[in-house]
Amino acid sequence: MRCLNANPFTLGHRYLVEQASKENDHVYIFVVNQDVSLFTIAERFNLVKQGVADLDNVDVINGQEYMVSYLSFSSYFIKNADDVIKYQTTLDARLFRDGIAKPLNITKRYVGTEPLSHTTAIYNETLQTELQPSVQLIEIDRKQFEMTHVISATTVRSAIERGDEMLYQQLVPPTTKQFIDKHLDLLQERIEGGITASNLSLFPMLQSSLVMQSRKRLLMY
Repeated sequence: MRCLNANPFTLGHRYLVEQASKENDHVYIFVVNQDVSLFTIAERFNLVKQGVADLDNVDVINGQEYMVSYLSFSSYFIKNADDVIKYQTTLDARLFRDGIAKPLNITKRYVGTEPLSHTTAIYNETLQTELQPSVQLIEIDRKQFEMTHVISATTVRSAIERGDEMLYQQLVPPTTKQFIDKHLDLLQERIEGGITASNLSLFPMLQSSLVMQSRKRLLMY
């Protein structure tokens, strides 16, 4: 099983899915269902589906969403940003383990190593702790380009913002490149409207209202 935000779907995502496909009889990809990304839910879902269409044992599923709201006295227990992340990721991991993996008989979950995102690194650590022993967490080294840089959707979004076709075409599969080429002006307009590479975290911090939202990171980045 693999969970993706895929904002957008990159060769790094494709590499992880390929590894899971080779090692398992059947693979579920859950696409995060939250419209807080540069690419909309429908766009991300379709890019993932098109990007793995040749892998017969892979099913792409809309992750839907769950929400944990109005948690009483949460500020008493949560003292800093890392505690917020750990709390939310623990909720998310347990909901996945008990409410999704068990009924679907999912026994493995694949993630990429995370050298870039502090939040996602904590999430991976939480998954390692919470999913065992019923679900094995398999962490795969991220795919690189130019031998030194990991492929990142954040890098792709930055290249889109600059109109750097030479860069983003190295990082995404042909289906994603075709979409970006066709809709580059629209994507840049969205960025100009306030959607940037830096404000697309999957785990929002607590607001003053103490409403906490947990997302089906059915998955990732």
